[in-house]
Amino acid sequence: MKTKEIITTITKEKFSKLSPEKKRIAVAKDVLDRIELKQLKPNNGIFCRINKDPLESSYSLKEKLQNTKTKCEVCAKGGLFLSYIGIVNEYEVYTDSIHNGENLYSREMKILSKIFKPKQLSLIETAFEGTYYSDWNKKLTKKEITDCINFRGIKREDENRDYLDNNYKTSLNILTKICENIIKNNGDFIPSKSNTNKQKMTIKNLDEIVNNYPTKNKEGFTHKETKSLLKEYSIDAKKFFSSMGVNTVMVIDGETISYHTDIKRALRIVLNGKESSLDWD
Repeated sequence: MKTKEIITTITKEKFSKLSPEKKRIAVAKDVLDRIELKQLKPNNGIFCRINKDPLESSYSLKEKLQNTKTKCEVCAKGGLFLSYIGIVNEYEVYTDSIHNGENLYSREMKILSKIFKPKQLSLIETAFEGTYYSDWNKKLTKKEITDCINFRGIKREDENRDYLDNNYKTSLNILTKICENIIKNNGDFIPSKSNTNKQKMTIKNLDEIVNNYPTKNKEGFTHKETKSLLKEYSIDAKKFFSSMGVNTVMVIDGETISYHTDIKRALRIVLNGKESSLDWD
């Protein structure tokens, strides 16, 4: 999967066999992986800036993207574009800059449009930037623009422009939400379906929620994915982990994986109001 030096989330061969929906999901997951590895640094107003240096002409961009030492400052479309190229390697740098690639008519967006429809890319940019750029995007309705702004969770004018760290944290949160939205909506970005507008978890629906929750390994949940699940459904983490008790786990790529059955058992204990795991399977 990935090491400290090389990033390879999915091979081009496996990617080529996926449906269009699964390809978009794979790219969204790749963006999240690169954010976690601190290769991608989201920031609005910047399509793509690599290592803060001009790009050399006539070379494969994928080679740089495989190395975790490569740092990229990106907007939402820039992040999706770099992740897509990092998988398929269908882009060669011809000029010393690709900073204007957010325009839907650019070479970069024509490549990304092989899997994302232009309307989707317009919605994604509007949600990330907090404003609608009609000059280089598909036409959006007033409702669609409003949904994007509401999805964002913070108005552009409310951001603190004097502190770059605050701006970065806002951009990081928004791009993460966009990718999670794509994953949970079968490859489509649907801003009206906010990640926070979830049904309450109950004993009746927890099996469905856990079984359908997006994880990078089909075998179960990483610790980070478990914490995300608890946060999204407002489950008390302290009670949950106390209820997990001692379980059999597996290790994939150095990460401990908890099985779905153990996650569900602990959730039942918490939802039933118990505080520890005395009921073993």
